[in-house]
Amino acid sequence: MLERANSGTVMAAFASLAALRAACLDLPAGSPGAAAAVASREARLTKPSGSLGRLEHVVAWLAHWQGRSPPRLDRAEGLVFAGNHGVTAQGVSAYPPEVTAQMVANFAAGGAAISAIAGGNAGVGALVGGAAGAVAGNLKGKGYW
Repeated sequence: MLERANSGTVMAAFASLAALRAACLDLPAGSPGAAAAVASREARLTKPSGSLGRLEHVVAWLAHWQGRSPPRLDRAEGLVFAGNHGVTAQGVSAYPPEVTAQMVANFAAGGAAISAIAGGNAGVGALVGGAAGAVAGNLKGKGYW
């Protein structure tokens, strides 16, 4: 049975957990070629290898499952939490606290990897700020959150 979710997408409704398990066992085999194509493209990107962490593996898995490279997500959104605190002034971070404000500006301008993941949309979907003063630098009035 199919039902329409609030977002307008069609979702399967299962009568039992056993029915869901059976449907999962009956999924298409996938495409190793699509996963390989994604891995090949990722290796050519201008970024340090592995810098997106587990996300690189998730994209290859999604390409394999969807049978296409690149895989497609119709509505990708991300939440970015930005903040720093006094401990950065103690030299325990690779970057000074002021860099966080610069990174937030880059996120909001659509210039970060997360922006590309979210379809190149500036603002990413949501830029979530912490407590007042959580980011060093003056961000007031910039419209980041």
